[in-house]
Amino acid sequence: MFHKPTIAELEEELHQLTDDLLIDLFLCDLLVHYPADPAADNHTFLAAVSRTGCFLKQHSTDLSAAGRFLLERAKENAASA
Repeated sequence: MFHKPTIAELEEELHQLTDDLLIDLFLCDLLVHYPADPAADNHTFLAAVSRTGCFLKQHSTDLSAAGRFLLERAKENAASA
């Protein structure tokens, strides 16, 4: 049976996804500013930027979906009240 998450569960998921995004942004910032290789070159920098783009695309998709589910659930609750 499909479990329909509550508004509180969806809010918690949205908060968790936001936390994950902030953590990954911090890690991406570290990759760009403090690469593991002290002799970092353009290849290292471009790899960090590429990873940043991948992280941001995935997080924006996840956050968008969670926000959409939360809004839909809030509308359902308002309609049934």
